[in-house]
Amino acid sequence: RILQFPLPFGKYSYGAWTEAGKFQYLRGADLARPPTADGGDEMEEGASALFAYDFSKLKEEKLGENVQEVQLSMDLRNMLVYIREPDADEDDWEYRVCVAGEKLPGTGEEDGEDIDFDKPGPESGIIDFSSRVSLEGVPIEEWAQMFEETCQHVQDNLYDAALGGIDWADICARYRGLLPRLRSRTELTDLLTELLAELGVSHMSVGGPEGDEEGDSLTGCQGHLGVEVSWHEIAGAGAYRVDRLVRGDLWDARFSGPLSRPGVGIKEGSYIIAVNRTRVCREVPLERMVVDFGGSEVLVTFVPPECAQQFAQVQGMMYKQGGVDGFRRMSAQQRKALGGSPGQDSKKGKKKGKKGQAKKSVAKSDEAEAEKKLAQLLSSLGLDVTEGPIWRTVRVRTADAGVHRNAALRDVVEQRLRTVHESTDGRVAYVHVPDTCELGFAEFYRYFGKECDREAMIVDLRCNQGGFATELFLKQLRNKPIGWSVPRRGRGRHEVCPDLCTQGNLVLLIDENTSSDGEAWTEAFKRFGLGKVVGMRTWGGVVEVGGADLDLIDGGWLSIPYQHYYVPGLGYGLENRGAEPDVVVEWPPASAEAGGAKDPQLAEA
Repeated sequence: RILQFPLPFGKYSYGAWTEAGKFQYLRGADLARPPTADGGDEMEEGASALFAYDFSKLKEEKLGENVQEVQLSMDLRNMLVYIREPDADEDDWEYRVCVAGEKLPGTGEEDGEDIDFDKPGPESGIIDFSSRVSLEGVPIEEWAQMFEETCQHVQDNLYDAALGGIDWADICARYRGLLPRLRSRTELTDLLTELLAELGVSHMSVGGPEGDEEGDSLTGCQGHLGVEVSWHEIAGAGAYRVDRLVRGDLWDARFSGPLSRPGVGIKEGSYIIAVNRTRVCREVPLERMVVDFGGSEVLVTFVPPECAQQFAQVQGMMYKQGGVDGFRRMSAQQRKALGGSPGQDSKKGKKKGKKGQAKKSVAKSDEAEAEKKLAQLLSSLGLDVTEGPIWRTVRVRTADAGVHRNAALRDVVEQRLRTVHESTDGRVAYVHVPDTCELGFAEFYRYFGKECDREAMIVDLRCNQGGFATELFLKQLRNKPIGWSVPRRGRGRHEVCPDLCTQGNLVLLIDENTSSDGEAWTEAFKRFGLGKVVGMRTWGGVVEVGGADLDLIDGGWLSIPYQHYYVPGLGYGLENRGAEPDVVVEWPPASAEAGGAKDPQLAEA
């Protein structure tokens, strides 16, 4: 007989019997609830708790909170528990040794009120790793061990037992001779990379421990302002003119250009004259001025387009007077001619009244008088400042490489979408899919829902980075109308059933950067006869990874393909070959400079 285990819905990640006959398990937050499920206690996302079910009492009991992993002893009487809160710091964790099936010390009613359950010891069960465990390693010996482990792991787990017909033992022996010459962990990574390259298959990768690779010791990363600029000479000096702003999704800081965000005020045609109070110059690119500022705030001083002529006058006056110092001397003379300097006014105030009255007079005229005299000075130079300052300084948060790439990609996709619509009078749809993982799924349905009712559709897989969900995309593209819901005339428009389906011809765009699962998509698209494929032959790597990944002894990692990919009629032919287009269209790097189409592949599609 089979009966349902009387447990609530949730995410279960562990289950084991104890020596006392209890069944203990980890339960996390609910991933989803079935339609028939009622409410119940909801756990914080990412948290998990350890429970035990006592069949003699037919009752569930909670043993402890924030338990991530559990390991039973061989006799099933004790357990090793790994505890860490979801948002805890990297070093905020603990291991406890406790009785299996019983509540963790400190969570129930224990005898002895003076016991400190946060202190390592037999009462709390906490193991003190900081003072009792000390590890010492010899790097050159660790490197040798990792080399030998990599050789053996490839021999035992690569999808091809014959290793492509090469003499793997001989190759390992040749590379083993280089081990005594290694002087850093980065050199070991290079050596293992070259060793794996001898196999001639894709999806091979190896890396060192986090924070130990070359470049990780830098204090920051490259910042990006999300702007294309050109240098313009202005009255003896110059500034960077904003030719194009990277916009992206302005409402999302992860997908928007820093200077395009609401409230910044910089627009195309503005002139950037300083970054972090440092004047720009032609010899120092704008990117150089934000090195090590990735994701940090910087000050950007700019001149709006409508103030460019006034700024040129100020710049010219400064140039004639010998730069900033000369302009300051000229300003002092002008202020004197306009009624004396603030310092002279202060002295007069001291002679006329008491000391307190003099201080009050100076404080009162401090800001207002300075602004007034500066306005009079600029007015005497023929500059109209009634509409506001000539230049502004704003504080913006720069983008790191990932945010900049996301925002720039959004602009490219939107531009291609407009190009397709304008060149076809809105009859052809365009959808770009960057990968076949979460991001690609979100991008596909962001555009597919509003584009699928057009007469034809272009699906762009160029630079697709692969993933694991090709079958879901193909299922959607193969979805055709089964009918239309038609209301009475004048009472609405007809609606296709199902809502999301393709109603016309399909064209798939690929290039040499379409890889992995994107290539499987391309091959199946052709085999199912869904439409024409335009572009260049794909990358040529479709083997699967993940099932044979290896953690190295120093915290590094190794990833090798553990499964081949077979398709009917082609066998294993996609690996190291790629998928062929129906219509071959090259995109030469210099096509734009030569006057050709900006995107010949899109134009052909």
